[in-house]
Amino acid sequence: MEYSISKLSSPIGELNFICSKEYLLFLTFGKLKYSQFDQFKDKYLTHEYKGTYPVIYKVINQLNEYFNKGRTKFSIPIKLFCSEFQKSVLYVIKNIPYGTTKSYSEIAKIIDNPLSSRAVGNATGKNPIPIIIPCHRVIKKDNSIGGFTGGLEIKKYLLNLERSI
Repeated sequence: MEYSISKLSSPIGELNFICSKEYLLFLTFGKLKYSQFDQFKDKYLTHEYKGTYPVIYKVINQLNEYFNKGRTKFSIPIKLFCSEFQKSVLYVIKNIPYGTTKSYSEIAKIIDNPLSSRAVGNATGKNPIPIIIPCHRVIKKDNSIGGFTGGLEIKKYLLNLERSI
């Protein structure tokens, strides 16, 4: 699959993302983590396109609107490359309403696998498209913040951004 790499400066730092002609495929915080990107690229992508796909503008516009409190739901076409279990977890996370949270155990129950809280946490930690698939909205059962691949400061920022509307 042909792909293009883009970046966006945001209030939480640089966001790097990869798009195909039609879909957002991957988003990461800060400098592109080459080991993570290389694994993804080697497994699923063929060659880099040096132009700009229209979906890139959609990603940039919607993320800017989100950070400026003008967007509460994304309509960016995404394509996931992961296991069926991870897709089921990410689908639930994608539908957590703006400004609310769910616990890992709540998500495990929603996917009819109530003993899989830890597996839900692992799937959440491997989310290839954070913010758009809002894994920052997933917290521990005791309402503590839990972990976050992008770092706890970013998770706190995103949760506070959504609570401030």
